[in-house]
Amino acid sequence: MYTYLDKFRRIIQHMQYICILIIFDFFIAFSRLLSSSKLTSLILAGNGGINTVGTNSLLIAAKDSRTLQKLNLSACGLKSPLDTTFCDCFKTVASQNFEEGCLRELDISHNLLSVEDKERLAEEWNSSCAGESSVCLENTLFVFTK
Repeated sequence: MYTYLDKFRRIIQHMQYICILIIFDFFIAFSRLLSSSKLTSLILAGNGGINTVGTNSLLIAAKDSRTLQKLNLSACGLKSPLDTTFCDCFKTVASQNFEEGCLRELDISHNLLSVEDKERLAEEWNSSCAGESSVCLENTLFVFTK
């Protein structure tokens, strides 16, 4: 027999699921908009709702954008362990050259990333970038630049 508390818990669970779907749909729509805009810099710092899935969508949009040069995702909901989809998106963005139009700066500081994930991303960035690139890897600061 359900109590009011059980019913309330079920309603909350359904609301959480709906919110997740809304956020996912937002990122898909936003990534499509981003790929067709003339935006050069995007600062989404401090948005805890931007998790690995949202970041994947933004990296794919950054790859497709010919104008976006700076993406700031510091203090968002990105956390370890990073999945292969994220690493593939990151590798694709890192390997773009200037003629294709590319993301030149990615800030993922102050996220809950393990040392292993940070080192793997730094190695990928440096090996994929043609020409000059740098990675600032100090404590919680984690910025990639070309």
